[in-house]
Amino acid sequence: MEIVPHEVDHSLPGATAYIIHTSEGTILYTGDFRFHGYKRDATEAMIDAASEENIAAVIVEGTRITEEAGNTETDVFNEAGKIIEETQKLAIVNFPARDLARLLTFHRIAEKTGRKLVLNFKHAYLLEQFQALGDDYPKISDPSLCFFADRKGWGIFGRDDYPEIIAAQDYKRWERGYLDLPNTLTYRDVKQNQSEYMFYCTYYQLNELIDVRPEPGSRYVRSICEPFNDEMHFDERRVTNWLNLYGLGSAYQIHASGHASGPEITEMLQKLAPEKIYPIHTEHPQHLKESFPQVQTIDTGIVYTL
Repeated sequence: MEIVPHEVDHSLPGATAYIIHTSEGTILYTGDFRFHGYKRDATEAMIDAASEENIAAVIVEGTRITEEAGNTETDVFNEAGKIIEETQKLAIVNFPARDLARLLTFHRIAEKTGRKLVLNFKHAYLLEQFQALGDDYPKISDPSLCFFADRKGWGIFGRDDYPEIIAAQDYKRWERGYLDLPNTLTYRDVKQNQSEYMFYCTYYQLNELIDVRPEPGSRYVRSICEPFNDEMHFDERRVTNWLNLYGLGSAYQIHASGHASGPEITEMLQKLAPEKIYPIHTEHPQHLKESFPQVQTIDTGIVYTL
């Protein structure tokens, strides 16, 4: 077997499709992919490479196989940017923690609006790791980035009446290196200068708002997918309660999926003309059969051969 990896556009970095050459034929495994992010060219290059092969089978994701094209990362930048530009006080934002494409989008918004994007220490660690690989993402010293030291344990970090060595004990060893960054903030910094910041706050960090105290004129921008199961609807109600508590009103929803739309997947398969198609990562595997009779739906415990 010879396996050739091809980077593709997706919300998470490292998404990869594989062209797999075997003695019985060539397989394309798409993994998760899309066309509407910052690496559209990578997805198109993968398809061009696969189209030069005689593809025996495509294993294709179908998360959005029944959906038409939706928002792009550019749409998120434009719409969320407009909301944040019009926000008078604190702009609170939520996006998937490891979605570095979305982080780039909000970083661009921060640069455009003159605010600083306040991330957490996990983001700082992640950005450092990717900085070692290239310049696709901003450095932790970027002037439009800050990092938030949330209150833990004793909650005394940033106070002048306690030695720093004692305050640092609230944090894990890997976190302590970020406490000394010149762009590390506490809730006091954010609270006092709310119009200067875009404060990253997920469902699990809403308790930070107790200390930050968003002032009237603050807004909450949610850039994640709409809830689609009971647990997510529960989280949604919890967020609504917090927003109501601080008089923030309804969340502003603007999101771009990490997955290709139905028409885009169909167009790709028409170009590749594979002998067999195996849809995975989808709740609607039968949908592709309307256009492709060679679709083989997958059942658990069955071995499929070329």
